[in-house]
Amino acid sequence: MRMKMAAVSAPGFAIPFLAGMNKAVGAKMFAGRLCGARSAAPMVYAGDGANDAMAMNWVLRKGGMAFAVGKQAIIPAAKLVSSPASLAAEIRRLFGIGRNRLAG
Repeated sequence: MRMKMAAVSAPGFAIPFLAGMNKAVGAKMFAGRLCGARSAAPMVYAGDGANDAMAMNWVLRKGGMAFAVGKQAIIPAAKLVSSPASLAAEIRRLFGIGRNRLAG
């Protein structure tokens, strides 16, 4: 039996997914391992393509925040930021993190 695979790619690398896997499944698994039984901090998901929409919606349903990086929002509820640098600035602003604190 052959397994079907899909891949999410970007310049220079690709992330393969088994059939039935997507970024929302990955976000759920990551959150489960990261948060476990302890009280979880708000989740934040950022993406730049249509393949991020399912994960963004899941994070929003769980009370987290979603950011679309680029020129247009991937889903209506995602906050639009123009670049990775503007995403980092927005995260610092939202969580009260000083620029120098990230460096070390």
